[in-house]
Amino acid sequence: MPKISVLMPVYKTPEPFLREAVESILNQTAENFEFLILDDCPEDRAAEAVIASYDDARIKYFRNERNLGIAGSRNRLMEMATGDYLAVADHDDVSLPQRLEKEAAYLDAHRECGVVSGWYQLLCRKRGRIRRRPEHNAEIGAALAEGCAVIHPACMLRRQELERLGVRYEEAYTPAEDYALFMRLRGRTGFYNLQEVLLLYRNFPENTSHRRRREMHAADERIKAEIREAERRRGQVMDEVRAVETELKALIRRGQREILARRRGQSAGYGSGTAGWAAFLAERYGRSVPPDKQCCWDIWDAEQAGAWDDGDEAEKNGEWSKIWKRMLNFRL
Repeated sequence: MPKISVLMPVYKTPEPFLREAVESILNQTAENFEFLILDDCPEDRAAEAVIASYDDARIKYFRNERNLGIAGSRNRLMEMATGDYLAVADHDDVSLPQRLEKEAAYLDAHRECGVVSGWYQLLCRKRGRIRRRPEHNAEIGAALAEGCAVIHPACMLRRQELERLGVRYEEAYTPAEDYALFMRLRGRTGFYNLQEVLLLYRNFPENTSHRRRREMHAADERIKAEIREAERRRGQVMDEVRAVETELKALIRRGQREILARRRGQSAGYGSGTAGWAAFLAERYGRSVPPDKQCCWDIWDAEQAGAWDDGDEAEKNGEWSKIWKRMLNFRL
């Protein structure tokens, strides 16, 4: 069973770029991985011929019977993967040799992390420029609210987390399906960006991110708006849950004190119920309890509010507070 599944969708990729991308995966220092390549262009066999030229058992080539689009192809790759970790690889980018090894090592050491990525360096336009990303989970979470703070073609995902949360790529957000995925995971699993270059990113006029920049921006804004609305609704629900929880705790405390009052009154020979408990307290501490204050909860409230004001020294010394604190800490 491979530890890592490398997932590469391809679609009409120029042969030189495809070969560079494929060879960068085959030359990884990590050893235990499978390399799944899915061709989303059924009518064109060019990519199949390129992949067939590599005699490497780690490669598993598949072709869609019909065009699924990028989100559908990524989901199909995830379904076919057998590794614990899913490494995203785009068909025209170059992964540096230690990328998989370093990302897998981080996930091995940090069970709370579901997504690890790093930096990239530009290959074509603005060649050599490095794009950095924030390092820690809190920083990444805050930055995701403003834009994609994780380099998707350089990332590795913990498959178990995706399955646990039921998160997949969503066709509705193409070409920003990667950003939507991260926003679904934000706040539900850990993120980390290794502070080094892991990928050489090709930004040429024919690739998706360059051609569909306006669409990506519009999709990004829609994703952010929908996530903000979902978080607002979730906040309202949590407020309601907290209110109900407070009421339930109050009812439980009151019930515990009522039972305690009955038990204490009976055991002291003063009859059953809170009236018996009140009589016991009155005799022991020289304190009479008004008839309307014979519920143990009411006695506590009255004592706290200073309902008895005859200047009794026991009250001044906090005896009543000590008694009731012991009652509050009583566990049935």
